[in-house]
Amino acid sequence: MTANMKYDAKSKRAVLREQLREYKGIIGNLTADEKKDLHQWVAGGNSVYENPYFLYDESGNPMDFISSRRVDIDMCENPSHFFWGEPAIVFRGDCNAEDGPF
Repeated sequence: MTANMKYDAKSKRAVLREQLREYKGIIGNLTADEKKDLHQWVAGGNSVYENPYFLYDESGNPMDFISSRRVDIDMCENPSHFFWGEPAIVFRGDCNAEDGPF
């Protein structure tokens, strides 16, 4: 690994940590599970403004992590709110799974 690559990785982590700090101030209250999952997501090199569920808002932009996580859980717990009849796609594979998609 070159010196520039090390610097880029450090600066990316710093940017992601700063995003996380700001995001937690904006998003409001988080459950303990949401905090844990959010920190794991960011520690994996991901932005809080992206999500592992490939969910997008009405404008076609990727949903932020916590909003998409909440929608994913709601889809599992209340599929009739999102689908007519049986859902063709289950986003987490098994809605009873303890582990998320990341």
